Amino acid sequence: MKKEILYTTALNENGNIIHVNDTDKGEAYYCPLCKDKYILRKSGRVGKGTKRPHFAHNNLSPNCTPEGVLHYSFKKSLVDLLKRYKSE
Repeated sequence: MKKEILYTTALNENGNIIHVNDTDKGEAYYCPLCKDKYILRKSGRVGKGTKRPHFAHNNLSPNCTPEGVLHYSFKKSLVDLLKRYKSE
């Protein structure tokens, strides 16, 4: 069974990349690409029939794809890591 790519990374209130597993309900999260507010889909349940935790758009832009967000998130995380390493 092929699993679809879901939106699993977001920007938090401070503009930092955060993975869906490190999120809390009630906090605000934003799409790294289009900057629209995300809806957190994280039930806390596990097992057969439950969906993996992910983010969803209120209004999906045609240019904003889960693969594009994943790619952007990786690049931003790498740049942030290199900046921290350079400043040490």
